Amino acid sequence: MTKTDFDCLAHVVVDPQAWYDHVVKTFGEQKAQAMLAAKVERWWQEYTIESAKPSYKTRAMRDADEMVKLEQR
Repeated sequence: MTKTDFDCLAHVVVDPQAWYDHVVKTFGEQKAQAMLAAKVERWWQEYTIESAKPSYKTRAMRDADEMVKLEQR
């Protein structure tokens, strides 16, 4: 997984490395590469638009913010 793949994946999953490791373990390296490519292709446009914003946050960061909001209720 390239840094670019990792960064794009971080836009939609909490832990990109854990996601990829799980896919490799479950489906094997070759299928995992294809699944990674498909996921990056699916989310690439949204990721590039959103990540260009100064306030950009990864999925993990957005989830953490949401948890704080819920705890403050």
